[in-house]
Amino acid sequence: ISTALAAAQAKAKTNDDRYVIAKLQLKAAVDANDSNAMTQGVEAVLASGAAQPSELQTLYLGLGKLHYNNKAYDQAAAALEQVLKLDPNNVEALVVQAETRNAQGRAAEGVGILQKAIAIRVAAGQKPEETWYRRAVKLAFDAKLPVTAALARDWVAAYPNPKNWRDAIRIYQTNSGQDDAALIDTM
Repeated sequence: ISTALAAAQAKAKTNDDRYVIAKLQLKAAVDANDSNAMTQGVEAVLASGAAQPSELQTLYLGLGKLHYNNKAYDQAAAALEQVLKLDPNNVEALVVQAETRNAQGRAAEGVGILQKAIAIRVAAGQKPEETWYRRAVKLAFDAKLPVTAALARDWVAAYPNPKNWRDAIRIYQTNSGQDDAALIDTM
């Protein structure tokens, strides 16, 4: 495939030619389950300049996920930013961007992005994924962010069950800074 690809790319004259070749390159990479080749294929499709506006979101989201999985966090963030320019309410891109920011050592920003994804779902009248709440709470707790208790409260309000209540109360106890007497009064 690589020999045929190089020959085809050498003969490409127009953006449409480069687009068709890049799409075939991407298909071959997907069929081979080769993430590095998939990344190159998506980048080639985007570089061709002939991708339709309707497919740009999907291409950039796929590219962001590929870069994230390959631990190329700066490239993942850049691709995901392109998705969010096209659709600021793309919750899938927001969730991956939150994980990317955390991997870049920017947990507070990741928590804020997860909160935005949750708010978008709530505003749409949909219930956000419990994993989003759980992840936001964990990131905030690990980073010792002041928003941790509020996130835990939102989580248990959306998904009330004994385990979540126990975890939310433990988080409150840990983050409240109250002495034992005050915590007993709270309980």
